[in-house]
Amino acid sequence: MNLTESIVESFPDALLVVGSDGRLRLANREAERFFGLERDRLAERTIGHLIRGGLGAGRPGSGAELTAEAIGADGDARPITLTLRPIAADDGTATLCLVREADPVGDRLREALREKELLLQEIHHRVKNNLSVVASLLYMQTTRTSDPATIATLTQGQDRIRSMAMVHETLYRTGNLAAVPFDEYAGALCRELERSHRLPGQPVRVTTRIERVAIRIEAAVPCGLIINELVTNALRHAFPAGRAGEVHVALRRVPGTPSVELEVRDDGVGPGEASGAPGGTLGLRLVESLALQVRGLFTLAAGHPGTRATLVLPLEPALA
Repeated sequence: MNLTESIVESFPDALLVVGSDGRLRLANREAERFFGLERDRLAERTIGHLIRGGLGAGRPGSGAELTAEAIGADGDARPITLTLRPIAADDGTATLCLVREADPVGDRLREALREKELLLQEIHHRVKNNLSVVASLLYMQTTRTSDPATIATLTQGQDRIRSMAMVHETLYRTGNLAAVPFDEYAGALCRELERSHRLPGQPVRVTTRIERVAIRIEAAVPCGLIINELVTNALRHAFPAGRAGEVHVALRRVPGTPSVELEVRDDGVGPGEASGAPGGTLGLRLVESLALQVRGLFTLAAGHPGTRATLVLPLEPALA
């Protein structure tokens, strides 16, 4: 017995090679056991006598997997999974068939898992839509008042709600329901904040340098809110009187640790000079509270020039 024959005979699934005329060219030892027929009797039959609803069901591609029924020696039918792969033969194309017992429990579990994933995707989509509606309602309220303090408060609420909605939109779009691709999410959030807060003619830009890292939704929402607060504060207060500058957002892995560092820094006037500096504001208290929520270490200091805020965040072991 040569190497090829040894591999065929030792294969754990029933293996059949079927010619273009539907007749068997080859069957292994497991095929004899599976169909309850010796090889010489298998060779007398066409694939249609052995399998119902398989090869004749469509145009099998390479690796196509179908559900079908196997017809045993006693004529009884039982469900099977059939994997098909076209192969070259001397007189044309043949088909390699791998036959195994169907796993109805496993199939039901896989179907239930798929339904759950679709449901979660739909939930994320609806949460995003509902949050967007709330943000729109807050915007409508800003058009009904001329008080600057009220408008600022409502606008801050819009930003915070929008940052949460973007997490759910990212999860829905990427299909990964366990973790958020934070580089994609943070980049989109920073672009939105720059668009919505840059004053006409203000020479300030928001730049990012974010490593590819996945963060679970439990931490992604607080981290998104932290970025929202810090970037918004910098755009509003670090560059008075048309001062030019840059707000930079970075996310990097901390070498030798299962952690990442989120940094938001600007080259503006600094925390001691900015009107509305974050010393005791609601925004800073919110950032500190969110940092505790994700078990992170938050620091805020002068950046020489400007302000530098950092958050060191532990990653889940599976995502580190």
